Amino acid sequence: MLIEDMNIPFSAIATDIINEKEVVFSAGSFYEAIRASIAIPTLITPIKYKDTILVDGGVLNPIPIEYVARTYDDILVVVNLYGGKTEKIEIPKFSEEKNQGYSTINGLVNNLSKLISTGDKKSLGYFSLLTTTTHAMIHKLAKENIEKYQPDITINIPYDAASTFDFHKADELIKLGENAAKVAIYKYLTKNDILLK
Repeated sequence: MLIEDMNIPFSAIATDIINEKEVVFSAGSFYEAIRASIAIPTLITPIKYKDTILVDGGVLNPIPIEYVARTYDDILVVVNLYGGKTEKIEIPKFSEEKNQGYSTINGLVNNLSKLISTGDKKSLGYFSLLTTTTHAMIHKLAKENIEKYQPDITINIPYDAASTFDFHKADELIKLGENAAKVAIYKYLTKNDILLK
């Protein structure tokens, strides 16, 4: 599918790590754009593109607000996945009684979680150090971009609501997002004296 044939305007951002610049995909292959924009360093293989190598766009620009095509009297909504810290979402484990395969899934998820979150903040293991350092960098970049471009509505998702391999938390994270959106929209309506009916 080509981006220009889509019903909703779309752009994806990747990072050219050779030339240290952003690459914006607003036309061409939708698959190529998505694949380049999610190539998280150390986790997902970078892609070769023309004469360079591309990784996740968040490396240089975690919230690329400046690439949104705006129109008169529109409302710019930004979802910030690097919001303030909150308590972890506790997810119930899969029931092993229903399906024996769930014990294997639980084991894999637990092992991956241990690998990524080795140590604590006062005694960081290798992967915790890498994750914590990356979060600090991205959080600062995201905050600066939001302050610079002043979106109308910012939906803040706590940065520690999930880790890289928390795919099993999908339902809870969707609910978290819905609640955060309701809060942000309510604040916008109240701030602008728009009557709630």
